[in-house]
Amino acid sequence: MIRPPAGNKRTRLASDDELKLLASKADPDIWRVITVALMTSLREGMILSMESSWLTKLEDGWWAMLPPPKSQSKLHPMRLPLNTLAVQAILGDHPAIGRIFSRWKSTACFTQAFHYTCKKLGIVDLHFHDLRHNSLSWMEGLAVPYATIQLLGGHRR
Repeated sequence: MIRPPAGNKRTRLASDDELKLLASKADPDIWRVITVALMTSLREGMILSMESSWLTKLEDGWWAMLPPPKSQSKLHPMRLPLNTLAVQAILGDHPAIGRIFSRWKSTACFTQAFHYTCKKLGIVDLHFHDLRHNSLSWMEGLAVPYATIQLLGGHRR
């Protein structure tokens, strides 16, 4: 496994209080994207580019059938199981046709809205990518096998 240099490793997690604050005060669409990140550990760009055609309901539940990664350094599973919270956040009240989170024209637009929300709520130094760390840490806390965490997180073995 290739690991980043120790000095470049970020370890910030959103606290329970910060997540509760975001859940109660953030714009509902921003909270939907946050929920998808927390429930799937997908990267921001993948969540924001998610298309309704990627979702499939099978006998064992909902799945996201993701396109191949654009980069060998940012891997992700091709088939991702979705729990109930992720499905509710993705589909929302009115399921979209095409790009699900089309409110934001680009990842940069969403990132700006996310940082503005955090600043307005007094949340300091929280990057959207930190939510992936929350998701993967929760899996570890639930004793999900390490190989599964690596696969779901898109990390090389």
